[in-house]
Amino acid sequence: MIVSREDAVGLLSKWATESTPVWVVAFAAGAAVISFIGSITDLRSDGFVIAHQGGHGDAVFRLDGLVGFDYQDIREADQFVQEKLGKKVVSSLHMWAESSNYYISEMVTPMQGSSI
Repeated sequence: MIVSREDAVGLLSKWATESTPVWVVAFAAGAAVISFIGSITDLRSDGFVIAHQGGHGDAVFRLDGLVGFDYQDIREADQFVQEKLGKKVVSSLHMWAESSNYYISEMVTPMQGSSI
């Protein structure tokens, strides 16, 4: 579902405030540049920082220049996507510019993954 920039920033803010673990995959010119799990530690109007879960450094992502934002709740995805990602990811935010793509996915926490 296409969302506004404001909605995307609101979601990033929620994940930052709640210290939600996120899975980051970033592409530039069609090649995977980075992929890691971490949490959003700083969010500003022009970008955000995700700290690597293992303490191996931070990655800075620019918001200026992005032209599109797409949100998907994995629980509402087709069966194939649910089978492949449903036990790992709750939702995903795809952000893109002319030559780069960011996928920031909300990871399943132990509480979300447990059965009642």
